[in-house]
Amino acid sequence: LTGTIAIGHQALTAITSGAGNLAVGYQAGLTATTATGNTLIGDKSGSYTTGSKNTALGYQSFSATDDTNTASHNNVVRWVMVRQQMVIL
Repeated sequence: LTGTIAIGHQALTAITSGAGNLAVGYQAGLTATTATGNTLIGDKSGSYTTGSKNTALGYQSFSATDDTNTASHNNVVRWVMVRQQMVIL
């Protein structure tokens, strides 16, 4: 868990051995267990993500509903005000 920071209710609660993660927001990185190098900012950002080296910014960005998202090496930005999502690869 070296270098892992979680701020917010249930942020990174499942993490067991991942390192270098930053999760800020309610349930950000909720199911991540061994993920490394993720930056997840926003309520439920990456909430069902177990992949590594992802950057997600915005409410529910890079989140799945009930299935686990295992993708890695992604940058995702979401603007809720206009209900659009932009994915930068």
